[in-house]
Amino acid sequence: MSRIPLSEAPLPPRARIASSRLLDIGNTEAPNIAHQKSIQASQARLKLVGDIAKLIQDIEDLSFLLPTSVVEGTEEDEIYRVLTSVHGHDEGSVASTFNRRFDILFKEDAQCRDKDGRLHLIRRGDLGMMLVARYLREIKWTAAEMDLDGAKIKLERILKELEILSCNAAAAEEKIVAARKLPATASSKQTIAPRKKNIRLAAADRGPEQDDYFHKLSVLNFPGIMAGKNGKAGDKL
Repeated sequence: MSRIPLSEAPLPPRARIASSRLLDIGNTEAPNIAHQKSIQASQARLKLVGDIAKLIQDIEDLSFLLPTSVVEGTEEDEIYRVLTSVHGHDEGSVASTFNRRFDILFKEDAQCRDKDGRLHLIRRGDLGMMLVARYLREIKWTAAEMDLDGAKIKLERILKELEILSCNAAAAEEKIVAARKLPATASSKQTIAPRKKNIRLAAADRGPEQDDYFHKLSVLNFPGIMAGKNGKAGDKL
């Protein structure tokens, strides 16, 4: 009987049995320090991504509520120009483009703030803050290059401004509604002159005509006049 060369001999079937270490539910070996730091950094970053997503949603919601006192955006405004034509200094970098665009539009300096401290480049409508919200949704925030801490600060600044604009408008509307519900004031009502009372002049203040008038009144029979017996007082005078 010829022997089969070892190189051609079939391999024995592989035993598919899991390692006892993997099956041991008591295997709770803690990760090393480097691994722990990596896990914590990953969790913190995921939380920041969630925070930014919530900020973007709030910005979009408040953009719908901007009052008509805020100028409506057009293609001539800075928001449209910057978001459609300005790019970052680092070519192809989403983070660089985001930072440059938002520094131009919403930076914390005199260029973006008016004398009252408001972000004066904010506009409402599809070519205003709605365009900003759409741009923010297109960014891949999980990308490693994104500075999430810095981005969160920028978005919180915008959200605070939108809240101020919306609250001011709501407060003004409440005042208008309250004024419409107020009862009519005395000046708005028709003024009715009070009935004049008979004022008897003092003797020192009466002239000859008043003396004669009061003399005739004194000789009248007032009870009779009131009873209609002697006619009207005007008939006797």
